[in-house]
Parts: sequence; structure tokens; C-alpha cells
Amino acid sequence: MTSRDIEIIEFLQKYKCATTTMLSKLFFPSRHACYKTMSRLYKAKKVMRTRMVQGSINCEYIYHVKKLSTQMRHQLTVTWFYYKWSIGHNITSYYIEKQIGDIVPDAIFTYIENGKQITGILEVELSKKGFDYMKYERFYATRSYLKYFNEMPSIFILGNANIPTGLRCNYKVYVIDEYLK
Repeated sequence: MTSRDIEIIEFLQKYKCATTTMLSKLFFPSRHACYKTMSRLYKAKKVMRTRMVQGSINCEYIYHVKKLSTQMRHQLTVTWFYYKWSIGHNITSYYIEKQIGDIVPDAIFTYIENGKQITGILEVELSKKGFDYMKYERFYATRSYLKYFNEMPSIFILGNANIPTGLRCNYKVYVIDEYLK
């Protein structure tokens, strides 16, 4: 196994799953090199893979090291955000499901923008019930965020979220359908 093979396996252990496209952009000089390496790792039983659309031979694989849970789309969305955000930003840390007080966001990440380190909180909301923004409003109002951050991070929401105006926290809502293309 190469050092890149080990990096890929560690990445899949941390992020739970990633598509061929994501792995290709993050670890390889070309898509062909990605296919070749991932096929070798799959045949050696170092990684598992599942088609994005079951039964289709024309769509890409989702690679993982553990059995995929029913939350696969949610997990893939967390990885997708890392992949997309890292293209345009220098991500310095990315923690998945790190608890802050009584909140467990999908990820907490830091990145460099204009020479300044910025912290963001990621929430993926795929359900129809809607995003619970009040937990962050309470987190801010009680000043609980000061135990973890110098200032309240922006909350990046991927998916279904109707955020009322006039709230104290900074919410950034993004569409997530792009990774399914």
C-alpha cells in the first residue's frame, strides 16, 4: 500500500463515504488514476463501494470502509461540502459531529479567508421537518459559544431551511443537489 492509499482510507474512515469524483479531485492527478487505484483497493478489500444509483452501470461509485448506514445521503452531503469548500478555500480543520455544549453539528471547520482564520458550523438538513435554528439562537443568547469560540461562527446549512429574518446568528443556506449530477 502506498502513502496515498493510506490517506484515502483514513479520509474514508473520517468522512464515512465519498464519490469517485470527490476522491479524484482530492487525491489524484486524473480520473483514470483514481479509477485504477480505487479498483485496486476494492479488489484488495481495503474499501467497499456502492453505485450511487442501485442497478446502474453508468453512474459513479460511492466508496466507504464501513457498511453504509441509512444516513448515507446525509453522510455523503457532509463529505460533499468538504470537497466543494476545499476547492476555493484553505480548510485548516474539519471535525465531524464534534459536540459543542448540547449541540452536535454535522461538522465544525476552519478556513483561511483574506489572511484571517474563520470558523464555520455545518448543518445538513434533508428532512421535511425543517432546520432547528433556535438551538443556535439559544447558544448565542446564553453566550455558551464563548466556551468554544472567540466569536459566534456562521452556520452553513445545506438543504431544507427557512430561516426567519431578524435572528442574531449568521445563517448561510446552500442548495445541495449538485453532487447528484
